[in-house]
Amino acid sequence: MKYSAQAYADALVEVLSETKGDTEAIARRFAELVRRNGDTERSDSILSLAERTLARREGGRVVLLEFARAPRAETISELAKRLNEKDVIETRVAPELIAGVRITIDGGSELDLSLRGKLKRLFSSRN
Repeated sequence: MKYSAQAYADALVEVLSETKGDTEAIARRFAELVRRNGDTERSDSILSLAERTLARREGGRVVLLEFARAPRAETISELAKRLNEKDVIETRVAPELIAGVRITIDGGSELDLSLRGKLKRLFSSRN
């Protein structure tokens, strides 16, 4: 590991922001650099961080949709319609939610519509 995943992501975003050229060629050269440095196992992390950084630069947010079970494609597209086009949408199955969905924006703001969240609020309000 020569560089952190964030350092790679920042470099990729910088090159993509400055260059209006062939993004496919840039991606190939960047992938080769990561391979030469022996960091290919972190490629998914690097690309995820780069995507998040680009979204924030363009005024978007990172929106995490956590479902208790695998959602239908229609469900995700309905939720996506209510978000900004510049937002990066990530989905995850979280069985611990029992039922429903939890939406987290930029790792902070949270809308918990899960059964687990409702039960938690119900029992915490009784104390």
